[in-house]
Amino acid sequence: MKKIILFLFLLPLSGIAQITTVFDTVDSEIDTSKVKEILTSIGMMKDGFRVGVWQSWYSNKQLADSGAYAIFPKSKIKIHDDDSSFSEVDTNYIRKSFKENYSFRVGKWVSYHKNGKIKSIGSYLPNGIVKVYVVAIPTDNGEIKDQFYFTFPEGMKTGIWNHFDENGKIEEQENYINGVFVGDIPDK
Repeated sequence: MKKIILFLFLLPLSGIAQITTVFDTVDSEIDTSKVKEILTSIGMMKDGFRVGVWQSWYSNKQLADSGAYAIFPKSKIKIHDDDSSFSEVDTNYIRKSFKENYSFRVGKWVSYHKNGKIKSIGSYLPNGIVKVYVVAIPTDNGEIKDQFYFTFPEGMKTGIWNHFDENGKIEEQENYINGVFVGDIPDK
């Protein structure tokens, strides 16, 4: 009887996230030219999505960034139109192309320069946003012939974001409210 109870207790654990390693690329500036840097990222994966705390390291074993992810269903994702100068964005059409779930950054995130100094600190709201980019191809007479929508999932930035130079001094401060950039914070 004890064996059956233990089996029934462990059965729900099969859906728990697994620790994994992912190799990402990031733009890195060396001598004013951008090169791709391979990062090693370690965190939890559940059903193919990043969840929980994630950390990434540069090839020199220096921490590159640290923060958390959460999974959101498509019904909870907001659509933000970055450029509606060509026409109104058909959000229903775009939403049909969504997957059932997406993984978004949430909470506090810290990024580091390769020398170990903090690069940026900021927070993401705990809900997803999909930015919509519109690309229009005009005909010879200037009318729009084709129009394409591109979506890009990410978290919504919130609060004050601090950006630091490689010496650890604040280089820039940005203010976000509900994912909308409301301006740089002027130097004191």
